[in-house]
Amino acid sequence: MKKYCGGEACLIRYADDFVCAFEREGDAERFYQVLGKRLEKFGLELSAEKTRVIAFDRGQSKPAGFEFLGFEFRWGPDRQGKAPVKRRTSRTKLRGSLDRFTEWCRQKRHCPVKDWFKELKPKLQGYYNYYGVSGNYASLQQFFGEARESTEMAQPAQSAEELQLGRVPPADRTFPGAAATHPPMTSGKNGGFCKLNP
Repeated sequence: MKKYCGGEACLIRYADDFVCAFEREGDAERFYQVLGKRLEKFGLELSAEKTRVIAFDRGQSKPAGFEFLGFEFRWGPDRQGKAPVKRRTSRTKLRGSLDRFTEWCRQKRHCPVKDWFKELKPKLQGYYNYYGVSGNYASLQQFFGEARESTEMAQPAQSAEELQLGRVPPADRTFPGAAATHPPMTSGKNGGFCKLNP
C-alpha cells in the first residue's frame, strides 16, 4: 500500500476491524475506491454504513473523531497546551458495560459476601486492564463510581452480619479503584486522513 502513496500511510487492524491512516487526502480516497474491489476477489465486502473517509487533523477548527475497538479517538489539549490524540471509552460501550455489571450484581446478590468479592475484583481489574489507557481516567472513574453504587445497592442482606461476626476479612471487601494500566499514546505531527472500518 505504501509504495503507491505520496505520503505516509499505516494500517491498524484487530481481527476484521481496522483503521487506515494517510498523510494525504488523495491517498485515502484512492485506497477507499480500490479496497472494495480488492475484497470482492475474496468474496468479501465493506459495510457502506461503517466505512468512511474522515479528516483527522489537529489543525481543524472542529476536529473530527472516530471510534475504534471500544474507544473514541479525538484531538484534545493536554496540560502543556498541546493537542495530542486522546482516547476515552466509547459512550455506548461504557453504558453497556455498566448495564451488564448491574445485572451481574442482581444475579449475585444472594451469594456469600466473601465469594462475591473474590469474583468482583478480577472482573473490575479486567475492565481496567482493557480501558485503562492514559487520558481515560474520567471514564474509568465514572465506571468505578457507578459500579460501586450498583454493588452497594445489590449486596446481600447478610453482609452487615457477616462483617460484624468477622467472617469476611477486610481485604476481601476491597473494591479495586480505577487506574490507567497502559502507557501514553504517541502520534504524528498533524494527524491525517483516515479510512475507517469500525
